[in-house]
Amino acid sequence: GARFLPVSFAIPKEDVVPCVPEKFTDFASLIPGVEESYIFPMTAYGEMEYKRMYREARFAVKKRRAGWETMRIYEILAAGSVPYIHAADEIPDAALVFVNKTLLRAARRLATEGGPVDPLDPILGKLDGIKYATLAAELLRHTQQHLTTEALAKHVLSSFGKSISSALYVSGCFHGDYLCYVSLHGLRKVLGSKLVDYPFLEYMYTPKNVPPMQPISRITTCPQTQCTVVSGGLGDSGKPRTGRPRFDISGVGANVPVYGGGFSYAYRLEHLPVNRSRAAINWQVSNRKFDVVIFSNAYVALGQGTREVQLLVKHVLM
Repeated sequence: GARFLPVSFAIPKEDVVPCVPEKFTDFASLIPGVEESYIFPMTAYGEMEYKRMYREARFAVKKRRAGWETMRIYEILAAGSVPYIHAADEIPDAALVFVNKTLLRAARRLATEGGPVDPLDPILGKLDGIKYATLAAELLRHTQQHLTTEALAKHVLSSFGKSISSALYVSGCFHGDYLCYVSLHGLRKVLGSKLVDYPFLEYMYTPKNVPPMQPISRITTCPQTQCTVVSGGLGDSGKPRTGRPRFDISGVGANVPVYGGGFSYAYRLEHLPVNRSRAAINWQVSNRKFDVVIFSNAYVALGQGTREVQLLVKHVLM
C-alpha cells in the first residue's frame, strides 16, 4: 500500500554560514507583508545584500502565509539569524517537520522577555546576550545538520528502503515550486551524474559564457495556467525605483522572471554529462535502469504540467 512520509523545504549547504556572525541590528529590515521593506533587486547583488541583511540581524520576522512552509525561514536560519515568529506556539507538529520548533518557541520567548514585540514594527527590549548566543548557535547547528538540500535528498532516498545509485527526476517544477527546486538541487549534489533530470531547467544551472560579475538573464517561461510575477522593487530590472513591488499575472508560455529572482536555489548547479534525450530516458525506463523515479510533486504524477512532462509521465506509468 501507499506510504505517506513528511517532506519539507531546505537550503543549499553553500548558503549556510559556518558560525553565528557578528550582529549589528536587532531585527532584519525586511518585514513580510510590509511592501516598503521589499527593497532588494532580483539580481546577484540583490541576493547578496538580502542575505547580508539577515546575517547582521539578531532576529528576523517570519509570518505564516498560505502555510507555515516558506523559504524565508530557511534563509534566516542559514544566515545565522534567529526567526521571530509571533505565533510560534501555534505551529502544528506536521508543519516545518525538520525545523526544531522547540527552539523557535524559545526564540519567541527570549525576544519578548523585555516586553511585547510588534511584528509590523519590531523593537527589541532587554535581551540576555548569553541566552541569545546559545540559542542562535543551537539553531545554526541544527540547520547545518538537518536543513540543507543534501540532507533533504538523503531523507528522500533513504525512504525507499534500499540503496539508490541512479534516479530519474521528473522536474516539472511549477512557478514558485520551491520543493521541486530544492529537491532537484539536493539530489544532484548527492547523486551527481547518476541523476537524470527531465526536462532540463536551465535556471537551476550555472550560466554558460557569462563573464564574472556580469548580469544574467533571470527569465523563464510560465509552465502553468497562471504565474504570479512580483516586479518593480527598488532597482529591479531597470524599472522605476519605487521601492514597492508590483504583482502581475502571466499565462502559460509567457516570459516571466524566475520565481523570487532565483534567490537561494537557482543558477548554482554544475553542468554534468547527463543524457536527457527522450529516447534514452524511455529506453532506461522500459529496461528498469533507474533504481527509482521521483516526481517533483503530486500534480506532475497525476499528469499535469507541460506536454513534455505529460508524455514522460505517461511512459513511466505504463
